Amino acid sequence: MVSVIDKNRRPEQLVENIKTRQDLVEFLEVLIADYKANSEDWENVTLENYLEAMASWIGSMDAVYKNTSRTLPANPGWQEFANMLLAATMYG
Repeated sequence: MVSVIDKNRRPEQLVENIKTRQDLVEFLEVLIADYKANSEDWENVTLENYLEAMASWIGSMDAVYKNTSRTLPANPGWQEFANMLLAATMYG
């Protein structure tokens, strides 16, 4: 299977390409690499802060999707999970 995830791009540029579990795994690899290279750009660098931000963002997903003129899927998939992981890097 050919990857659709370009590991030379920033995580925020990849979310729209995530369709499968393997895409999400590759996205996570890019997210880890981004943290190692750019942690100073992350708002939430401790596990506690990251998880708190993720919980907060997930709790606010309805408003986030509405404010960005998107429809929140009834059954979020791999792409939405990647959005949650990415949002937790900055949400606070």
